Amino acid sequence: MRYKGFYIEIIPKEVIRVTVSGESVLRAGFLIQILDSMDRTTVIDCFTLAEGFEILKNNPEEAEQFTKDYINTEEKELCRLLDEYHNLEKEYSETEVFSMQYDNMTINKAYKMLFTNYLDVVTPADISRMLGVCIKKVYDLIHEGKIQTIPCGRCIKVAKVEIICYILGKKSA
Repeated sequence: MRYKGFYIEIIPKEVIRVTVSGESVLRAGFLIQILDSMDRTTVIDCFTLAEGFEILKNNPEEAEQFTKDYINTEEKELCRLLDEYHNLEKEYSETEVFSMQYDNMTINKAYKMLFTNYLDVVTPADISRMLGVCIKKVYDLIHEGKIQTIPCGRCIKVAKVEIICYILGKKSA
């Protein structure tokens, strides 16, 4: 769908949210990607919507309206990001642009761009696929304290943001 010079993809996805009581719940929802309407591959922004949290009902019409409202509110910033990307693209090759973005990438930006097809909490098997390493290496990283885990009985769970911090070489909060 096109809206105000942007291309919007609305993708059904299960989303994890935390209730007011602190409980993590899995809800039906959507992954929203706001793309450059010229090439439809450059992701300018992305976020998730969950039924009962950001949207009342799990239907594409509500997700579409929420996204339009978001674009109306953030249009100047989205246009600035897009202009910045196009200016970088003119000055540098695609590889150089990605390298520069990766070096200066904030955890928040990386979270929005990387591993969007994974849940917010992942298992060692997921991490193995995400990093392209064997499962033993994942356990080594966990035992060395390079990747922090979430206490979950006998199971090992890791917040996806921990993996992103590890990749970026940054400490998580």
